[in-house]
Amino acid sequence: VWGDCLNAAHLRLISATLMPADGRGNESYWVKSSRAVFVATTEKLRDQDKLNTKNFFNYATNYPIREVESFYKNTKVAAIMNADAAETVMGVRSNLRAHSECLEFFAATDSPFSIRNWVSNENKDGWLFLSSP
Repeated sequence: VWGDCLNAAHLRLISATLMPADGRGNESYWVKSSRAVFVATTEKLRDQDKLNTKNFFNYATNYPIREVESFYKNTKVAAIMNADAAETVMGVRSNLRAHSECLEFFAATDSPFSIRNWVSNENKDGWLFLSSP
């Protein structure tokens, strides 16, 4: 999934897919905040050339908030990822983890697969099967 996230708009679309609104179209604080943390974490790790699934989950959901609070400093989610708001952080992180754990099924690799690159490469031969529920 990281190979196709070229800009913030792509990240927002992926976060909205992973963390959808409820069945009535409402977006709770937890959903909006989880999406924002998803985008901020991914952008920051990408800018540091450290973006992979393990690092994403470590910063976004696993490491103690006091250890990663400085990572989020000067980002749009600095107020959310604040050690002084531990209960809020826990709720946002729990929601984010529950909705994005499917990303762990992607294999770790130095060159992530990109559908965009695969389709645009006319020299490659093969098939790509996509399915949706």
